[in-house]
Amino acid sequence: MQESELRDLSERVSQHYSDLLHFQPRRISFELLTREQWITFCRRYGFSKNSEGTFIPRNLTAYLLAETPNLPVNLFHELFGHGLYFEYSEKGQSLQDLELRLMREERRLLRRDFTMQQLAEVRANSPMLRLIRKNQNDLLFESFAIWTEEYLSGLFGFQDLFKAKYPDFSKQLGEALDEIRRFQANFGEACLFYELGFPKYRSIDELREIIPKALARDLSDDDFVLVYGSRKPYSDVDIFVVSEEETTAKTTWLDCFWMPHAIHDYKLSVFDVAVTDPLFTGELISGNADELERKRKKVLTQPITNEAIYYNIIYAREQAILADRFPRGTRGYTAGKSYSFTYRRNALALKQGKRLLTKRDILEENAGR
Repeated sequence: MQESELRDLSERVSQHYSDLLHFQPRRISFELLTREQWITFCRRYGFSKNSEGTFIPRNLTAYLLAETPNLPVNLFHELFGHGLYFEYSEKGQSLQDLELRLMREERRLLRRDFTMQQLAEVRANSPMLRLIRKNQNDLLFESFAIWTEEYLSGLFGFQDLFKAKYPDFSKQLGEALDEIRRFQANFGEACLFYELGFPKYRSIDELREIIPKALARDLSDDDFVLVYGSRKPYSDVDIFVVSEEETTAKTTWLDCFWMPHAIHDYKLSVFDVAVTDPLFTGELISGNADELERKRKKVLTQPITNEAIYYNIIYAREQAILADRFPRGTRGYTAGKSYSFTYRRNALALKQGKRLLTKRDILEENAGR
C-alpha cells in the first residue's frame, strides 16, 4: 500500500470515529519507515526489529514499517488502537502524563550524549517507568488494540489480512477479546468506548438510543427515565429511573438512581431535592411526556406541609451523622456534609414558603444571604 493510500485510509477511519463518537484523532499521527530506517529506529530505542510497528506516547506518534503486507492492520492497531487510547481515554491520558514526566526526569539525570547503558541505569530505578510498563502490559491495553484491528478490518475490508496476521491467540488473550466482543454485541460500539473511559459527546436523541441498551432490560410504558447532571464528557451519565422493576446499569459509565413509583411520588410530596432536581433539570429518555409534565405542575402547586419541613430537617441530621463516620476530608465525609447542608437549607426555605426545587436553586438562595 502506498503512503497516499494509507493516509486516505487513516482519514476515512478518523471520519468513522467522528460519526460514531463525535471526536476523532487530533494530536496523534504516524510515520512510515523503510526497512533500513526501521532497523536503526529499533536499535536506537530498544525495540525488536522483528516487530512491524509501535506507538510512542511521548510524542503521540505511531511508527510503522512500510515494507509489510500488514501495513493497513498495523495502522489500525498502533494509531487507532493505542494512539486513540492515549489521546482520549482517561487512563491513556494519565499514562501519557507519566511518560512526559519520565522524559523530563531522564533529561535532568542524563547528559545530551548519554549512552544506552546510562539510560538503562536511570530507567532501572524509575518508579514511573515501572508503573507505565505495568499498565502497558495490562491485558486490556493490548486486547483493545487487537479488537480495534478486527473491528476496523471488518468495516474497511481487511478481514482476510487480519485473520492471516492472527491465525490464533493465546488462551488469555482470546478470552479477553471474547469479553470485549460480547460487550460490543450487547451494548454497541459507543458504550464500549465509554466503558473504557473515552469522552461522551451525545445529543439527547442519541442518549435515548444508547441508554435503554445500557440498562439491559425492556422498559415498560409506565417507566420514567430521565438524564440529568453535568453531562460533561468525562463524567458519568446520571440517569433517574422510576419503575416498579429494580433497575441497575450494566455499564460503569452510567450512574443509575432508581426508585419505585410510590416512593417517587412521596418524595416529591415532601420536596426531596434529590428527586425534584432530576424532575426539573432532567431530560426525558423514556416515558410519558404528558405524565412528566403533570408531575412537575403538581410539585409547583402542592402545599408546603409540616411533614415536608420535618422530613428535610431529619434527613439533614441523618446525613450529618453519616458524614461523621468518615475521616474528615474523605469523599464520604464531604458528600455527607454536602447533603446535610442541602437538606437543611431546603427545610429553612420551606419554612419561609419557598420552593427550591433544584440544587442550583438552593446554592443561589444560600449565595444571596
